[in-house]
Amino acid sequence: MAAQRVSRHNGRAGKSGAYSSKHNDRKFDAENADHIDSSRTHLNMYWDYQNGLRSHEEQENGKYPSFADVEKQFYTERYSDFVAGQNERNRKAGHSKRNRTAEALLKDRRTCPEETIYQIGKQGSETPPSVLMDVLDDYRERFNARFGEHVHILDWALHLDETTPHVHERHVFDVKNDYEEIEPKQEKALEAMGIPLPNPDESSSRKNNRKMTFDSICRDLFIDVCKEHGLSIEEEPIYGGQAYREKNDFIIESQQAEIDQQQEAIAQQQQALASLQAQQAQNSQILMQQQAEIDSNASLLDDEKVFIASIAAQAHDSAVKVTAESVVRETQASTVRALSAFKEKNTSPDRKLKPAIRDAVSAYLDGAISMIQKRTEKLVSWIKERLFKSEVRSENIRKIEKEIAPSIREQLKAFRQKELEAPPRRKVIQRDHDSR
Repeated sequence: MAAQRVSRHNGRAGKSGAYSSKHNDRKFDAENADHIDSSRTHLNMYWDYQNGLRSHEEQENGKYPSFADVEKQFYTERYSDFVAGQNERNRKAGHSKRNRTAEALLKDRRTCPEETIYQIGKQGSETPPSVLMDVLDDYRERFNARFGEHVHILDWALHLDETTPHVHERHVFDVKNDYEEIEPKQEKALEAMGIPLPNPDESSSRKNNRKMTFDSICRDLFIDVCKEHGLSIEEEPIYGGQAYREKNDFIIESQQAEIDQQQEAIAQQQQALASLQAQQAQNSQILMQQQAEIDSNASLLDDEKVFIASIAAQAHDSAVKVTAESVVRETQASTVRALSAFKEKNTSPDRKLKPAIRDAVSAYLDGAISMIQKRTEKLVSWIKERLFKSEVRSENIRKIEKEIAPSIREQLKAFRQKELEAPPRRKVIQRDHDSR
């Protein structure tokens, strides 16, 4: 069996704040999640420090609490003394606004649980789930024996309903502070455990900290357990920035960045639409159409205000229809061209990607292109609906009236002058044959 790479990734928070445990124990609407095969969710397994191991069915029948409730209880019981003490010190120092609750610690990206994702191998060559569970169970026991005084595993979930079996594990670091209170604090906990800096002769920094050493120790420990279970593992680690991630993860995240940029461009087009609509109202083609309306509605010539208001309203409505359609479709076409070019570049034979990675990138980009194309009609309708709202339409028509009124009045004046200078028309009297 070919050697497999161990994947172990850590994180606490993203753009939306601290990571939620709801994804892990499926306490969210998984039916509408594209990356989850709901027909396999019943195969998932869950564990927490209070209740032990259970199946997805057992987790869903109400017998067990959610991971969120378990974590909240742990933080409340273990850190309440620290919270009370710190709040009292804040009060005495005149900083009561800094006071927090134990639940606030759970949501703070500095003190929330750290989440680690474990995976052995990759799509198409993954380790059987039963083996992964045995490996994780042994690893957890050794982890607790070595770090359990200062690092506490709260819960983990084995997911079998996604592309590749993997485990989400959440833990928290803590240490006794100068006031004899147990406080969630990673770096101090690592120091208390005697975890050294990677470069002891240099000061602690972002590129030289105890967490780097801790992660390396955990990775080595995980590899040792895997090997004891008969797995062939690549032992050479990959460190440093994005290279530390699995290659297909890195590529897909790059594509997502491209999609986000395109979505941002669409949003900017939407914001500029009102300005484009006013300019379109002055377009010569629209004015020619309005001139035709002047010729066919001579009865309005005696009331300039009503006439101009009618033209402005028609110009506005025509401009909205033309502009919304053209702007959205051009933006969509531009987005699709950009993504297609990016796909061609990143999946070409010159990139020498593995077939599985190339297929993943291609499928991901095809899905993004399809999503953008499907949203076109919906976006056109949304823009038209926005610009046809009563208050928006009235304000835009008022601006158009102000712009076109001088020109229309000049045309009306010239028309009337022409009518005055024209010779009087002779009345034609028609007699029937018998009256001659």
